This record gives sequence, C-alpha cells and structure tokens, in this order.
Amino acid sequence: MKKYVSPNKLQFVGKAWEIRYALRQERKQHGGLTLVSDLIADDSTKRQGPGKA
Repeated sequence: MKKYVSPNKLQFVGKAWEIRYALRQERKQHGGLTLVSDLIADDSTKRQGPGKA
C-alpha cells in the first residue's frame, strides 16, 4: 500500500481492500464525517510545514 500526496491530489496504490482500509483509517483520524477533499487539503498543508499554508 502506497500513498502519494500532492497539493491537489491524494493517490492510494494497492489492493481494493487496502485502499478501503486506509480511507477508513484517515476518516477515523480526522473525524467520522470527513470528505476526501478535506483529507487532500489537510495533507497538503502538513507537507508544506508551518507558516506556508
């Protein structure tokens, strides 16, 4: 299972069950009603570091 993050794209590479499991884990970490678009925005700001978002 691999996860690629860019400022406007979140890409999971793996088997279907691995991707479903990874998406469930992301939703649990960010709250149950989190959208994938919110995950993209959150991950891209984490990668930029503080003060750059």
